[in-house]
Amino acid sequence: MAGTRKMEYKGSSWHETCFICHRCQQPIGTKSFIPKDNQNFCVPCYEKQHALQCVQCKKPITTGGVTYREQPWHKECFVCTACKKQLSGQRFTARDEFAYCLSCFCDLYAKKCAGCTNPISGEFPGTSTSVHVGSPLPSSLKVEQGLAF
Repeated sequence: MAGTRKMEYKGSSWHETCFICHRCQQPIGTKSFIPKDNQNFCVPCYEKQHALQCVQCKKPITTGGVTYREQPWHKECFVCTACKKQLSGQRFTARDEFAYCLSCFCDLYAKKCAGCTNPISGEFPGTSTSVHVGSPLPSSLKVEQGLAF
């Protein structure tokens, strides 16, 4: 038809109005699209149908992410419950299903030393030693690691 643009993809030619998203049936035109299983999807439809959804913000995870307790998170959404510092790639622990950086966990839940009143966390303040002399790690302190994908 005169005045219509021709689309070419994988060696085939299409009318602009015939090259459509498999899900919403709208013309893709010059917008970005994602092929999957011999079907073409506009980006919003692909994200709705195929992309993992972050358990925190409920938005699609399009690049990178973290899996924690078999649930997907954006790196930016996987943060310490107390201080909101990103936990991706950091050591962290959990209590009652909530993730904490080690510093916040120790401040909130670790027993305090009777001598210096600092949390007994396995790290002695002001030194490079990893043990507070005479004080083991609290039995509730369990370091967990998430998986990046």
